Amino acid sequence: MNYKKILALICSAALAGTMFTGCDDENPDETAKTPSVSDGTVIQDGIAGSKSENTPGNNTETSETDITKISRSKRDKCRPMGEDGTWSIFVYLCGTDLESEAGMASGDIDEMLAVSGSSDIKFIVQTGGTRTWKNEDISGEEMQRYEICDGEMTLIDSVKKENMGDTRVLSDFLSWGVKNYGAARNGLVFWNHGGGSISGVCFDEYTDDSLSLREIDAALYNVRNDMTDDFEFIGFDACLMGTVETASILASHARYMIGSEDLEPGKGWAYTDIGNYLVKHPEANGAELGKVICDSFYASCKADGDEASSTLSVIDLSKIDDVIIKFREFAQDIFNSTENTEQLSEYVRNVRKQENYGGNSFWEGYSNMVDLNGIIKAGEQFSTHTQEASDAVKEAVVYSKNGEYHKESCGLSIYYPLKADGSAEIKIFKDICISTHYLALVDRILYGASNGTLDTYHDVTGILSSVIDWTSSFFGLDDSDDEFYYEPDDEYNAGEDESFWDILFGDWDEYDNEYDGFEAEFDEEPSIDSEGSFSFTLSEDSLTDTSSVSAYVYMISEDEDEYIDLGITSDVYMNWETGTAVDNFDGQWFCFEDGQPLAVYLLEECDGYDIFTSPVLVNYEETNIRFCWDYEHDEITVLGLWDGVDDNGCCSRGGRALEPDDVIVPLYYSYSAKDGSESLYSGDEFTYYGYGCISFNYLPDGDFRYGFIIEDVFGNTYETDSVGFSIEGDDIYYEN
Repeated sequence: MNYKKILALICSAALAGTMFTGCDDENPDETAKTPSVSDGTVIQDGIAGSKSENTPGNNTETSETDITKISRSKRDKCRPMGEDGTWSIFVYLCGTDLESEAGMASGDIDEMLAVSGSSDIKFIVQTGGTRTWKNEDISGEEMQRYEICDGEMTLIDSVKKENMGDTRVLSDFLSWGVKNYGAARNGLVFWNHGGGSISGVCFDEYTDDSLSLREIDAALYNVRNDMTDDFEFIGFDACLMGTVETASILASHARYMIGSEDLEPGKGWAYTDIGNYLVKHPEANGAELGKVICDSFYASCKADGDEASSTLSVIDLSKIDDVIIKFREFAQDIFNSTENTEQLSEYVRNVRKQENYGGNSFWEGYSNMVDLNGIIKAGEQFSTHTQEASDAVKEAVVYSKNGEYHKESCGLSIYYPLKADGSAEIKIFKDICISTHYLALVDRILYGASNGTLDTYHDVTGILSSVIDWTSSFFGLDDSDDEFYYEPDDEYNAGEDESFWDILFGDWDEYDNEYDGFEAEFDEEPSIDSEGSFSFTLSEDSLTDTSSVSAYVYMISEDEDEYIDLGITSDVYMNWETGTAVDNFDGQWFCFEDGQPLAVYLLEECDGYDIFTSPVLVNYEETNIRFCWDYEHDEITVLGLWDGVDDNGCCSRGGRALEPDDVIVPLYYSYSAKDGSESLYSGDEFTYYGYGCISFNYLPDGDFRYGFIIEDVFGNTYETDSVGFSIEGDDIYYEN
């Protein structure tokens, strides 16, 4: 029997013993040890915490959690790997559909080739991950390695075509690169699609596999002994990778991180501007170069009309540990406060008002990334550490460039389960989370989403404190022992290598239970009141469990056989003191210029404007049209087209603009009035002529239905019965 199995048995026995002592109800703020942040950083917070004086079966007296210590593997001394004034930027160019369909990777190679004037500035590129290259000089049958310098592109090496979502492929490229092209300053760019902290980056078109944060970390550790210096910067020319979890991973390997909280448009970074700046300023550091990367990226977005929703930031990784420490103090407060379901609901309501990124809607899918400062701001009333945590984030973000629709973006996002199914995401998140109290909060929400209640939730954070310390001591495992989780030099297979959590809890099946959904209870059932408004009043218990109230609208087909889903409106008056909700619907809806209503889903509620998405066909290809409604000035701006998040968590790049003569067809879900079966319903074609195509007008004459959607704190929803209404011109008539 290997040591892992022995450890699991001992932990099981110890847990059984503590359960009989009533430790289920003990203070959950104690410390224990779980996987490190996979980069040599030993998390000293909560479950992944510092040493405890307790022994199994003796948890009635607990030590205070030490959440201010971080052990991080760092070099004793850094020595430049090349002569002064030299730069090598290693580009992991995973072309995927961005290249095979649109030639975007080839376009960025052309931008690198436009840099001239110095032989000291080099782009070292590995190509792969796509079915075909628009650049005829690049082979799709193998992975190739190029030196691009002073306007010349030279093929240096060719290797067997492999999965660019494999950590070994990244390791091999970096090891080869730094040994042959190490410079005074070295940068690394991941080029491709990104999916945020959970899905990672660089989705290979052949395999749909991507590099997880742990895989990136393992590859960087593999190349560590080949380097005498850290990377000056590591950047992501990809969507959604500007996350605090990413920064925590990279803090052991680089001085600066450059990444976007939200989607990147197809063109991505402006490599000619980047190279030309270095030609003139070869002594520049990562922060100075990062500012140029952000500014030139924003200018490129502006030239294409995509700047409004763009984000890009430069992070000083030497300050990330302070962010982690201050966030842990904040998260501990939030975890303790939200043991009360009413306060948990209030915190969730606050979080849902903050900026989020990627998809996060029914049609587009969910990336579950939220602004880090937004997560902190949402807890102002529950924590005394919000200002300290916000200040630490502000110090770490040395530069950022945000469009007008991301004015509140702080420069770093964090994973938060706006909507998550089953256990897949928590299995990944537990190994990269920067705070165990935050992990426990996420765990609490995901458990509730799967089970509908926390009544059966068994919080083991306190018990694990002593058990793991005792077993670790028994096996001679100390806080810096990475071998317990994985060896960076060993091949890491995402989803296959066992962490301590996997050993202790198996497959986390408690998150995969079948649950029928939130069942709201009412003091006053939904009905038409004496003033002709549709309203209800929640019971006290249901109000405590509720995080939001919205409404749905169905259009009834002319033959009355189908209910056509027009989406969701948040235009509902909700009194959170009394639990009473009243419709604020006057018959107006978002419509195309030919009068067809859209199926609309709210992405963000902002100060003075909201951002929506609507499913459409554009030139007979399925996508989503995003638009901003500035309700203060009654203006609607089309932001562009976005394909959404696929089943692998890959987010398509955003920002393709509508072009004159594009053929648009609205899409809807429809439900049979006879048997409730679902189908996809298409509207009529119309041609876009190059100017505003969406307005907020009265729905066309006809019959409709309106009902409420009540969402609980865990993301489960309850739909009330609907009421019928008719539209005749500007008048709306509800059925009694």
